[in-house]
Amino acid sequence: MTTIPTLDRTTPPTSHPLRMMSLPKAEQIMLSPTVPVWTVKSGVQPVVGINILLNTAGHTNSIPGIGSYAAKMLLEGTTTKSSARFAEAVASLGAFLDIDYSSDGLGVSIHCLEKMAEPVLALVAEMLYAPAFGHTDFERLKAQTVQQLSVQEQKNSHLASTTFRHILFKGHPYGTSLTSEKASQCTREDARIWYYENMRTASMSIYVAGANPEVVLPALNQYLGQWEGISNRLVTLSEQPLLTATSHYVPGANKLQTSIRQGTRSINQKHPDYPAYRMANEIFGGYFGSRLMANIREDKGYTYGISSQLVHFRQASMFVIGTDVKAEATQSTLDEIRFEMQRMRTEPVPTDELETVKNYKLGGYLGSINTPFDVLDKVKALNLAGLDTSYLDTFYAQLLALTPEQVMQAAYEHWQPEQLLTVVAGLDQPV
Repeated sequence: MTTIPTLDRTTPPTSHPLRMMSLPKAEQIMLSPTVPVWTVKSGVQPVVGINILLNTAGHTNSIPGIGSYAAKMLLEGTTTKSSARFAEAVASLGAFLDIDYSSDGLGVSIHCLEKMAEPVLALVAEMLYAPAFGHTDFERLKAQTVQQLSVQEQKNSHLASTTFRHILFKGHPYGTSLTSEKASQCTREDARIWYYENMRTASMSIYVAGANPEVVLPALNQYLGQWEGISNRLVTLSEQPLLTATSHYVPGANKLQTSIRQGTRSINQKHPDYPAYRMANEIFGGYFGSRLMANIREDKGYTYGISSQLVHFRQASMFVIGTDVKAEATQSTLDEIRFEMQRMRTEPVPTDELETVKNYKLGGYLGSINTPFDVLDKVKALNLAGLDTSYLDTFYAQLLALTPEQVMQAAYEHWQPEQLLTVVAGLDQPV
């Protein structure tokens, strides 16, 4: 008879320091003189992740949001397949196909078995070369979009975020957003013309990850190797931050609660201070145990959640603090945010707090590269930032070696309270 050992639940299991794991190296080939492909060997299962990017970064939109309409219409069928038939064809191959559009470009994400890559890419090529832009599908999509935007525009959080971006990136596509009014004025022809003048003429890059990424190269070459596109009509954006602080109050339907967005333009991953700056942000408001959460949620009870983020676009980066609070606590919250920022700028972080967050950051990274699809996302993001996969080895080595003084210095240098943009939605004036 087997004896089951007794567990001593009063003694925690032995813990060990986390070890850094490097991303596999990305190999570049050219399908044609104008279509680069980056391949990454990752995983052991016969699956493949493919991400096709059309570089429309910074293209001007004569009609705000028309690019989003054009992107969504790609999944609504082709000249030979209705939207239903196209969806059924993708599903019959056991594939996942999605479209993601932002001011930085159009992304087509594909997850499928290796053996299904060829017919899936045939469908994707048909989608890109011959989208239907059907009238009925467009009107249905427009009605859904207008309804969704109408609901969102009643929310203070939406008003705060869109106003913040508009002011921070005024005059650039990063600062534009689609409104329900503008959405209702768009036509199928507007979307079709924008697609052929912008997306269809944009440069293409492709990212592939899997156990055997090379097996999809013949199909990629067959269906997308002849794509011709150029990056043009870009609106340049200065990397200079705001010079003086400004505050903007936006009336909203919800008078009982306000949404706060506060921040500025920021340094990007190539800046030598970035590891220390990223650590400062994490401690300040980047995770659930951050100082902002401990003060404004746990101690003061003003909010259910508050966070700070570093957001990177291809042409710019931003630092932004976001929260929803009781209306009467708005000014107190802003005061506490400033207090915690000043602490970060003038007091070295205690060593135990710094070590906890270092471990949290490394653990979060290791947990984010579990699958070939995760690796694919990392490689693509690094490439778009002009970095290779070895960057993360250097970044985490520097991050794990940071001292309290380095973190404080980064916060002091890059967080200037007199340069913060503040947007409060839900009030028309300070209270």
